[in-house]
Amino acid sequence: MLADQLGVVARAPGELVAALAADERAVTIVLPDLDGSAAPEELGDLAVALVGLGHVRLLVEAVSGSPAALRLGSRAPAVMDLDHGQWTDLERLAAWRAAMPMTAPSPEPDAEATEGGSQPDLDDPAQVISGDPLKVTTWYETSYTDHAGLRTAWLRAGQSLSNESRPPHRALVLQAALGDRADPRLSEDLSALAADAPWRMVWSRVSGDVSPPWPGPAFALAAGHGVP
Repeated sequence: MLADQLGVVARAPGELVAALAADERAVTIVLPDLDGSAAPEELGDLAVALVGLGHVRLLVEAVSGSPAALRLGSRAPAVMDLDHGQWTDLERLAAWRAAMPMTAPSPEPDAEATEGGSQPDLDDPAQVISGDPLKVTTWYETSYTDHAGLRTAWLRAGQSLSNESRPPHRALVLQAALGDRADPRLSEDLSALAADAPWRMVWSRVSGDVSPPWPGPAFALAAGHGVP
């Protein structure tokens, strides 16, 4: 998400730090509710690495004494304690509370919403391309199995999957990211799931392929007509 917002390409924290180190634009990054994230300690480490870049300014919200805050404390940040009275206008706070309408109890979530928030079967390409790509990424990152090659392909594709909004498009991106070590049936399944997409994949090679071997990165591409 940060890489997308900053206009750089990065699939992992180290890649993001390297990309921003090479980009000298002055940038401010806001990390709200760091302790409420899925990986607060890892994000704390990322924040420490980013703040080491002279042109990057960080605004981080973290609970005092939390693991994330302790990591940031090693960099001697300027701390604003939001519980301190000097940051609160009591009269305006009282007026705001008085103007707030009485809130009704939240309705019970319906079955569809509850199901949509559950973890999909990470071995099923149809389920993962239909899920929230950011949540699927988190589930794959915390998984200890490769799910027949889907995990490796999903994490390899990175931002490309997050940027595609429709499942058929994500199916094509995921198919193109499969390596030759993945279950060969996955390519057929993903091709069928991509039937409504506007383009087709003819062939692909990814880093690590051995049969046929990966020829290396492409330095130039051009659209045209011809035999693949």
